[in-house]
Amino acid sequence: NILTILLKDSSKFDAQVRTVMESPFPEVHMNEEISRAVEYFAKKEPAVLVKDDAGLIGIVTRFDVLGYLSR
Repeated sequence: NILTILLKDSSKFDAQVRTVMESPFPEVHMNEEISRAVEYFAKKEPAVLVKDDAGLIGIVTRFDVLGYLSR
């Protein structure tokens, strides 16, 4: 796992964040239905960014949605 690798080679901590970045998470508007986020989770996205008209306001993970649905 990534933490084990970092602990074995501390020089990796000196790398810039952009060298380890992956594609950005998809975005949904806060007023969209949960089904829109679920569509991304079905495509194996682990999370979606939530925006309002002013910008980014949060993140929702598949675990957040599973927790909501299990209530």
